[in-house]
Amino acid sequence: MEVASRNLRALKLWHGLCPCLLPSILLSSAFTALSPYVTIWLSARLVDELAGLRRPQTLLTLALAELLSAALLALAAGALKRWKNAEMDASLSHAVYGTSGYKKYTLLFSSCTGYLSCNSGEIIPF
Repeated sequence: MEVASRNLRALKLWHGLCPCLLPSILLSSAFTALSPYVTIWLSARLVDELAGLRRPQTLLTLALAELLSAALLALAAGALKRWKNAEMDASLSHAVYGTSGYKKYTLLFSSCTGYLSCNSGEIIPF
């Protein structure tokens, strides 16, 4: 019971520092874990069609759907991973270095910090 209360307290502290951190981690992890099932399902449909009627139009549609879904899933997974990494870097930097620590990172934008970083490394509060 004590371990659970300490973990809950730690989650509340991290949420206080950066409310975007936990949702970004959860979404990125869930999407990464669940996205292969789309490809498996489409591959199974393609194999069923090959073993069954072998309609060229359906085979083409399934093959294109599989390619397009793989590309879109990779793009979405990359965007979610980038968001998660930005939030983790921002929250760690804020926890360890305070506001001045943001100068060491070249984050484009972090929704929970309220700071925008330029290419020169200058930090602009907004």
